[in-house]
Amino acid sequence: IFFHDRLVRGCRSAKVDSLGLRAFDSPNFDPLATVGVCVNDNFAKGLDPPRDPCTAMLRMETRIVVLRMVPGFDDAALVACFANARDLRAVVVECYGCGTAPSRRHSLVEAFRLAKDRNVVVVATTQCRRGGVILDHYAVGKALLEAGVVSAGDMTTECAATKLAFLFGKYPDDPDKVRALFGVPLRGEISDTDDYTRPFFEDEILPPSAAADDDSPPRKTANLQAPPRPDAAATPP
Repeated sequence: IFFHDRLVRGCRSAKVDSLGLRAFDSPNFDPLATVGVCVNDNFAKGLDPPRDPCTAMLRMETRIVVLRMVPGFDDAALVACFANARDLRAVVVECYGCGTAPSRRHSLVEAFRLAKDRNVVVVATTQCRRGGVILDHYAVGKALLEAGVVSAGDMTTECAATKLAFLFGKYPDDPDKVRALFGVPLRGEISDTDDYTRPFFEDEILPPSAAADDDSPPRKTANLQAPPRPDAAATPP
């Protein structure tokens, strides 16, 4: 999408302003180019064109709904949705923060279990504009994982719904395969988890100078690379 002064990857973009010129943003992925007095390209983040001929995917699943969690909502409505909508294939749930939900609402977790039993794929996205879902970080997120909820990582809600429509179009009778493939990047729509879990691991990173003086075995750093903090030389971790 090229709009106003920036080129952004379509599957990473979201409409963020109904009136302003900067109507589209790519919150979790840098623009591919920005235009001012000169053109500043970021084409290193681009993808190689596919080798196969471009074909239109005409069989897109439409029996998908998007739900946004709000404080005080009634779990019974969600249970009724899963129990009575016989043709429902998938639900995208916009959770709080990094994929959390009310921790004492056991009926909510049971609703998601019911969805899985009825072969409905439930995907968790975040209501936050930036960052992503990390279901295994908090207890309630782990409960959602055990109930069969799939993490959307840092995909936008729009992208998550579209990806479900595409995958169900290719594998209409195989929800387990859709779950397995949902976290696999197709065209750069999702980041590696390390890219948006950086704040949780920053204290684990060894600055280059400290690492060179340390004879101990290297510690696991979640494959992150970051510049040393200003005080790192004085107080190495």
